[in-house]
Amino acid sequence: IGVLGLCYRFTPTVTLAANVAHLKFADDSTTAARLVPALRKRESPDVVLVVGHIPAETDSTRRANSGDLLRLARAIPGVDAWFGGHSHNRVLDTIGGVPVMIPGSHGQIVAVCDLVVDPVAHRVVERSARLVTTYADEVEPDSAMAARVARWNANVAPLAALPVGRNARLLGRGGPESAIGDRSAGGRGHEGCRLRGHALREHDLHARADSGRGAPRARRRPALRTGHASERHPLRVRQQPPARRPRRLRHAGRRQAAR
Repeated sequence: IGVLGLCYRFTPTVTLAANVAHLKFADDSTTAARLVPALRKRESPDVVLVVGHIPAETDSTRRANSGDLLRLARAIPGVDAWFGGHSHNRVLDTIGGVPVMIPGSHGQIVAVCDLVVDPVAHRVVERSARLVTTYADEVEPDSAMAARVARWNANVAPLAALPVGRNARLLGRGGPESAIGDRSAGGRGHEGCRLRGHALREHDLHARADSGRGAPRARRRPALRTGHASERHPLRVRQQPPARRPRRLRHAGRRQAAR
Protein backbone atom coordinates (compact mmCIF):
# COMPACT_ATOMS: atom_id res chain seq x y z
CA ILE A 1 0.00 0.00 0.00
CA GLY A 2 1.38 3.38 -1.01
CA VAL A 3 0.21 6.49 0.84
CA LEU A 4 0.72 10.04 -0.43
CA GLY A 5 0.17 12.87 2.06
CA LEU A 6 -0.78 16.33 0.85
CA CYS A 7 -1.01 19.51 2.93
CA TYR A 8 -3.39 22.39 2.30
CA ARG A 9 -1.86 24.70 -0.29
CA PHE A 10 -3.25 27.85 1.39
CA THR A 11 -1.82 27.05 4.82
CA PRO A 12 0.41 30.18 4.87
CA THR A 13 -2.64 32.42 4.39
CA VAL A 14 -5.15 30.71 6.70
CA THR A 15 -2.82 30.33 9.67
CA LEU A 16 -0.03 32.37 11.23
CA ALA A 17 2.47 32.65 8.37
CA ALA A 18 5.47 32.86 10.71
CA ASN A 19 4.81 29.33 11.92
CA VAL A 20 5.33 27.87 8.44
CA ALA A 21 7.83 30.35 7.02
CA HIS A 22 10.47 27.61 6.82
CA LEU A 23 8.23 25.41 4.67
CA LYS A 24 7.51 25.59 0.95
CA PHE A 25 3.96 24.90 -0.21
CA ALA A 26 4.02 23.67 -3.79
CA ASP A 27 1.04 23.34 -6.11
CA ASP A 28 -0.93 20.28 -5.03
CA SER A 29 -2.03 19.26 -8.54
CA THR A 30 1.51 19.37 -9.92
CA THR A 31 2.87 17.53 -6.90
CA ALA A 32 0.27 14.76 -6.97
CA ALA A 33 0.53 14.34 -10.75
CA ARG A 34 4.28 13.78 -10.34
CA LEU A 35 4.35 11.66 -7.19
CA VAL A 36 1.47 9.23 -7.80
CA PRO A 37 3.02 7.60 -10.91
CA ALA A 38 6.47 7.80 -9.33
CA LEU A 39 5.16 5.97 -6.27
CA ARG A 40 3.61 3.24 -8.38
CA LYS A 41 6.75 2.82 -10.45
CA ARG A 42 9.21 2.79 -7.55
CA GLU A 43 7.27 0.79 -4.94
CA SER A 44 4.84 -1.19 -7.15
CA PRO A 45 2.03 -0.99 -4.58
CA ASP A 46 -1.27 -2.79 -5.08
CA VAL A 47 -3.11 0.22 -3.62
CA VAL A 48 -2.37 3.96 -3.64
CA LEU A 49 -4.17 6.22 -1.18
CA VAL A 50 -4.02 10.01 -0.92
CA VAL A 51 -4.58 11.54 2.51
CA GLY A 52 -4.58 15.31 2.74
CA HIS A 53 -5.78 18.35 4.63
CA ILE A 54 -7.79 19.15 1.52
CA PRO A 55 -11.33 20.59 1.61
CA ALA A 56 -14.46 20.11 -0.44
CA GLU A 57 -17.96 21.56 -0.40
CA THR A 58 -21.00 19.33 -0.78
CA ASP A 59 -24.64 19.28 -1.73
CA SER A 60 -27.39 17.96 0.54
CA THR A 61 -26.46 14.36 -0.33
CA ARG A 62 -22.84 14.83 0.87
CA ARG A 63 -21.51 14.58 -2.66
CA ALA A 64 -18.65 16.94 -3.50
CA ASN A 65 -19.65 19.80 -5.78
CA SER A 66 -16.62 22.08 -5.45
CA GLY A 67 -13.29 22.46 -3.69
CA ASP A 68 -9.71 21.27 -3.96
CA LEU A 69 -10.46 17.64 -3.13
CA LEU A 70 -12.92 17.38 -6.03
CA ARG A 71 -10.47 19.12 -8.36
CA LEU A 72 -7.68 16.71 -7.48
CA ALA A 73 -9.85 13.59 -7.63
CA ARG A 74 -10.98 14.54 -11.13
CA ALA A 75 -7.53 15.42 -12.42
CA ILE A 76 -5.14 12.86 -10.89
CA PRO A 77 -5.36 9.24 -12.14
CA GLY A 78 -3.88 6.21 -10.43
CA VAL A 79 -5.37 6.82 -6.96
CA ASP A 80 -7.60 4.18 -5.35
CA ALA A 81 -9.15 6.37 -2.63
CA TRP A 82 -9.03 10.02 -1.54
CA PHE A 83 -9.31 11.16 2.08
CA GLY A 84 -9.62 14.91 2.70
CA GLY A 85 -10.14 17.34 5.55
CA HIS A 86 -9.96 21.01 6.56
CA SER A 87 -13.60 21.80 5.71
CA HIS A 88 -14.90 19.85 8.76
CA ASN A 89 -17.87 18.53 6.78
CA ARG A 90 -18.98 15.08 5.74
CA VAL A 91 -18.14 14.06 2.20
CA LEU A 92 -19.03 10.67 0.76
CA ASP A 93 -18.69 10.53 -3.00
CA THR A 94 -17.30 8.53 -5.89
CA ILE A 95 -15.34 10.31 -8.62
CA GLY A 96 -14.50 8.19 -11.63
CA GLY A 97 -15.18 5.06 -9.61
CA VAL A 98 -12.81 6.17 -6.82
CA PRO A 99 -14.08 6.86 -3.25
CA VAL A 100 -13.69 10.47 -2.07
CA MET A 101 -14.28 11.03 1.64
CA ILE A 102 -14.05 13.59 4.45
CA PRO A 103 -15.07 12.26 7.90
CA GLY A 104 -16.40 15.45 9.48
CA SER A 105 -14.32 16.67 12.42
CA HIS A 106 -13.23 15.96 16.01
CA GLY A 107 -13.29 12.20 15.53
CA GLN A 108 -17.09 12.07 15.56
CA ILE A 109 -17.08 10.27 12.21
CA VAL A 110 -14.77 7.56 10.85
CA ALA A 111 -14.33 7.15 7.10
CA VAL A 112 -14.35 3.44 6.26
CA CYS A 113 -13.18 2.35 2.81
CA ASP A 114 -13.01 -1.33 1.84
CA LEU A 115 -10.81 -2.21 -1.12
CA VAL A 116 -10.59 -5.68 -2.65
CA VAL A 117 -7.30 -6.41 -4.44
CA ASP A 118 -6.78 -9.00 -7.17
CA PRO A 119 -3.70 -10.94 -5.94
CA VAL A 120 -2.68 -11.83 -9.49
CA ALA A 121 -3.25 -8.52 -11.25
CA HIS A 122 -2.17 -6.54 -8.14
CA ARG A 123 -4.88 -3.94 -8.53
CA VAL A 124 -8.12 -2.92 -6.83
CA VAL A 125 -11.17 -4.67 -8.28
CA GLU A 126 -13.87 -3.68 -5.77
CA ARG A 127 -14.46 -0.54 -3.71
CA SER A 128 -16.98 0.44 -1.06
CA ALA A 129 -17.05 3.40 1.30
CA ARG A 130 -19.14 4.66 4.19
CA LEU A 131 -19.08 7.19 7.03
CA VAL A 132 -19.53 5.66 10.48
CA THR A 133 -20.61 7.71 13.49
CA THR A 134 -18.56 7.03 16.61
CA TYR A 135 -21.43 6.68 19.08
CA ALA A 136 -20.40 6.76 22.72
CA ASP A 137 -21.87 3.35 23.51
CA GLU A 138 -19.86 1.76 20.70
CA VAL A 139 -16.46 3.34 21.34
CA GLU A 140 -14.06 2.26 24.06
CA PRO A 141 -11.64 5.08 25.00
CA ASP A 142 -8.01 4.39 24.17
CA SER A 143 -6.16 4.70 27.47
CA ALA A 144 -2.78 5.01 25.75
CA MET A 145 -3.99 7.91 23.61
CA ALA A 146 -5.62 9.59 26.62
CA ALA A 147 -2.31 9.40 28.47
CA ARG A 148 -0.50 10.85 25.47
CA VAL A 149 -2.92 13.78 25.26
CA ALA A 150 -2.47 14.40 28.98
CA ARG A 151 1.31 14.58 28.47
CA TRP A 152 0.87 17.03 25.60
CA ASN A 153 -1.33 19.28 27.72
CA ALA A 154 1.16 19.14 30.57
CA ASN A 155 4.01 20.10 28.24
CA VAL A 156 2.28 23.23 26.96
CA ALA A 157 0.61 24.20 30.26
CA PRO A 158 3.33 26.70 31.36
CA LEU A 159 3.27 28.47 28.01
CA ALA A 160 -0.51 28.35 27.79
CA ALA A 161 -0.85 30.05 31.18
CA LEU A 162 1.12 33.14 30.12
CA PRO A 163 -1.21 36.11 29.46
CA VAL A 164 -0.70 37.71 26.06
CA GLY A 165 -3.36 40.42 26.24
CA ARG A 166 -6.79 41.35 27.53
CA ASN A 167 -10.01 40.84 25.64
CA ALA A 168 -12.42 43.74 26.17
CA ARG A 169 -15.55 41.91 25.07
CA LEU A 170 -16.96 38.57 24.05
CA LEU A 171 -15.13 37.50 20.92
CA GLY A 172 -17.11 35.30 18.58
CA ARG A 173 -18.29 35.32 15.01
CA GLY A 174 -19.57 38.40 13.25
CA GLY A 175 -18.52 41.11 15.73
CA PRO A 176 -16.52 44.20 14.69
CA GLU A 177 -13.36 42.87 16.34
CA SER A 178 -13.66 39.30 15.17
CA ALA A 179 -12.51 39.58 11.55
CA ILE A 180 -14.20 36.24 11.10
CA GLY A 181 -17.37 37.36 9.35
CA ASP A 182 -19.97 35.06 7.94
CA ARG A 183 -19.73 32.78 4.95
CA SER A 184 -21.82 35.09 2.79
CA ALA A 185 -19.13 37.73 3.11
CA GLY A 186 -16.41 35.28 2.24
CA GLY A 187 -15.30 34.84 5.84
CA ARG A 188 -14.01 31.60 7.26
CA GLY A 189 -14.32 30.28 10.79
CA HIS A 190 -10.59 29.55 10.96
CA GLU A 191 -9.40 33.09 10.26
CA GLY A 192 -7.50 34.88 13.00
CA CYS A 193 -8.96 37.36 15.45
CA ARG A 194 -6.63 40.03 16.78
CA LEU A 195 -7.19 41.00 20.39
CA ARG A 196 -7.42 44.56 21.63
CA GLY A 197 -4.49 45.79 23.65
CA HIS A 198 -0.80 45.05 23.57
CA ALA A 199 0.27 41.50 22.87
CA LEU A 200 3.01 40.39 25.24
CA ARG A 201 4.53 37.93 22.81
CA GLU A 202 6.11 38.34 19.40
CA HIS A 203 3.17 36.98 17.47
CA ASP A 204 -0.49 37.91 17.52
CA LEU A 205 -2.87 35.69 19.36
CA HIS A 206 -5.13 33.96 16.90
CA ALA A 207 -8.41 32.73 18.29
CA ARG A 208 -10.17 29.98 16.46
CA ALA A 209 -13.91 30.19 16.33
CA ASP A 210 -15.85 26.98 16.34
CA SER A 211 -15.68 25.59 12.84
CA GLY A 212 -19.20 24.19 12.95
CA ARG A 213 -21.58 25.79 10.49
CA GLY A 214 -24.12 28.30 11.72
CA ALA A 215 -24.15 31.27 14.08
CA PRO A 216 -26.27 29.73 16.89
CA ARG A 217 -23.58 27.13 17.60
CA ALA A 218 -20.90 29.80 17.47
CA ARG A 219 -22.81 31.85 20.03
CA ARG A 220 -23.03 28.86 22.35
CA ARG A 221 -19.29 28.21 22.02
CA PRO A 222 -17.55 31.56 21.45
CA ALA A 223 -13.88 31.70 20.56
CA LEU A 224 -12.77 33.79 23.55
CA ARG A 225 -14.59 35.20 26.55
CA THR A 226 -13.94 38.55 28.17
CA GLY A 227 -11.00 38.97 30.50
CA HIS A 228 -7.38 37.94 30.30
CA ALA A 229 -6.43 35.95 27.22
CA SER A 230 -3.58 33.49 27.14
CA GLU A 231 -2.25 31.03 24.64
CA ARG A 232 -4.31 28.34 26.33
CA HIS A 233 -6.94 28.58 23.61
CA PRO A 234 -4.90 27.83 20.48
CA LEU A 235 -2.48 25.44 22.17
CA ARG A 236 -4.56 23.24 24.40
CA VAL A 237 -5.17 19.77 23.00
CA ARG A 238 -8.77 18.74 23.45
CA GLN A 239 -10.42 15.37 23.15
CA GLN A 240 -13.84 15.57 21.55
CA PRO A 241 -16.30 13.20 23.23
CA PRO A 242 -17.98 10.64 20.99
CA ALA A 243 -21.36 11.54 19.58
CA ARG A 244 -24.49 10.53 21.42
CA ARG A 245 -27.30 8.75 19.69
CA PRO A 246 -30.25 11.03 18.85
CA ARG A 247 -33.41 10.36 20.80
CA ARG A 248 -36.09 8.69 18.76
CA LEU A 249 -39.57 10.18 19.04
CA ARG A 250 -42.00 7.30 19.11
CA HIS A 251 -45.49 7.62 17.68
CA ALA A 252 -44.77 11.18 16.54
CA GLY A 253 -46.40 10.50 13.20
CA ARG A 254 -49.57 9.16 14.82
CA ARG A 255 -49.93 12.15 17.11
CA GLN A 256 -49.50 14.58 14.26
CA ALA A 257 -52.02 12.69 12.16
CA ALA A 258 -54.52 12.73 15.00
CA ARG A 259 -54.27 16.50 15.20
